[in-house]
Amino acid sequence: MHIKFLGTAAAEGIPAPFCSCPTCENARENGGRNIRTRSQCLVNDDLLLDFSPDTYMHTLTGGLDLRRVKYLFITHSHSDHLYENDLLLRTFPYGDAEDTLEIFASQTVCNIINSALRASGASAEGKKIHLNPVSPFETVSVGKYRVSALEALHSAPKPCLLYSIEDAEKRFLYAHDTGFFPEKTMQFISSMRYDCISLDCTCGHTHSDGKRHMGLADADEMRRRLFANGNISPRTKVIVNHFSHNGIASYDEIKNRASRKGFEVSHDGLEIEI
Repeated sequence: MHIKFLGTAAAEGIPAPFCSCPTCENARENGGRNIRTRSQCLVNDDLLLDFSPDTYMHTLTGGLDLRRVKYLFITHSHSDHLYENDLLLRTFPYGDAEDTLEIFASQTVCNIINSALRASGASAEGKKIHLNPVSPFETVSVGKYRVSALEALHSAPKPCLLYSIEDAEKRFLYAHDTGFFPEKTMQFISSMRYDCISLDCTCGHTHSDGKRHMGLADADEMRRRLFANGNISPRTKVIVNHFSHNGIASYDEIKNRASRKGFEVSHDGLEIEI
């Protein structure tokens, strides 16, 4: 399974457009991995996680080919994870998509996409879109994948979802945006062993109460809980991802601290083979 982190920031990106804090100024001055676009992740070349406002940018600079994406899983309705208007560009007069894009999301997200379609005078069928509402703890089979929707601890209109993705050989957990996993989620995944996990680290170095997002200390605690739950082993690759400028950390700063704890730090363009 090939995993590519296309975007790795929280809602405002880094640098945030209206911010002059040291983290944002450092990103403007030094560029490179300090620049973070809004979060999005590609599994192989056909399964996409979230549809951020930076999706088009990822097609230009991140190697994302939307024409090859067959399955789109959306975590929740916050605008950095769902930019529904760009889905209207799939067919005439904006595009020439012929294959249907299967979208999996909560009923809330499906309603938002349907509203955008109606407002434009279009339909899901006309835009070659098929909306599949999913609920927490529902598992769907698509192509070579089995994907389980899990309950997140987050503040968007509920449910907010995490996704457990597996093929015949590997299993990957994408866990954004969330605080500490709810007990029902921990119970549901108790028999699942992961090759790779991506944990929320929105708060970076700063304090978090673990109820909406996590910081590095919370991610460390969440990893401990997953180990105790039997979900990970010392061989599991654990990545921290989804950073805000409010976390007060450049890429090098967060990497230095996270590496000492055994985490890999995401950056836009990071590719993982598991």
